[in-house]
Amino acid sequence: MSSPLLNYYIGDSKLLRSSNFSTSNLPDGKILYEVIRVIDGVPIFLEEHISRLLTSVIESKSTSTIDRATIAKTLHLLISQNKLSIGNIRFQIIVSDSTNMFFAWIVPHKYPSRELYEMGVKTETINIERINPNIKAFDSKLKDQLDEIRKQNNLYELLLIDGNMNVTEGSKSNIFFIKGTTLYSPPLNQVLPGITRKMIIKIAKENDIEFVEKVIKLNDLNSFASVFLSGTSPKILPINRINNHTYQTKNDIMSLISKSYNKTLDEYVTSFKWSNYE
Repeated sequence: MSSPLLNYYIGDSKLLRSSNFSTSNLPDGKILYEVIRVIDGVPIFLEEHISRLLTSVIESKSTSTIDRATIAKTLHLLISQNKLSIGNIRFQIIVSDSTNMFFAWIVPHKYPSRELYEMGVKTETINIERINPNIKAFDSKLKDQLDEIRKQNNLYELLLIDGNMNVTEGSKSNIFFIKGTTLYSPPLNQVLPGITRKMIIKIAKENDIEFVEKVIKLNDLNSFASVFLSGTSPKILPINRINNHTYQTKNDIMSLISKSYNKTLDEYVTSFKWSNYE
């Protein structure tokens, strides 16, 4: 878990100096979290991220007194006091029988280069199944394990394979497949309900692109023409390789979705008002 960037972070819903932050001082408990992207000082899809965090609290059978207004207010404070224009923020609720606390801080980010969007990225599969993929809960041991594998093998992402040999999602992203004029993605009950994933499905429907939620078998990977990742940092990022399978990184459907998604981001930034969260 990285330390805060810039001058301030939010600890127990209060603005504190980053120089006083220590992960060892965080309370014990279940960590339910989100990472949100900031563009021109605007937290992208704020309402969706807050809703997913509070849903994670409910789905994990936890309780929290932290509400939407408190989360929005403290994130506004964090962004304004740090004069943050571009970057990522991690915000989380730590819950236990004795703890119910909200934290948020600016974390390091690494967005794909133009070259990666053009050439695509290399991925491999790994046999790991999340216990409850619909909940965004922090697992430090799993994160460290996956980070090390990615680093050793020079991979951008690892794709998770469940016990039935289904491709479900990336370790920190969702995944889409294209065959002909149809867009596919694993069923929602197998994956984290990604915010970017949700926007892509909406864009597909608005543009009359056939979208199918379908179990994707490991043995079927060679049947798709193009594959891409989606997420807060990568946005829509082509995959050029999964294991020994190669894919086209130029695809009309993928290009349309990418352009439409970037337009959606621009419109969100332009129309965003903090007053809507007061």
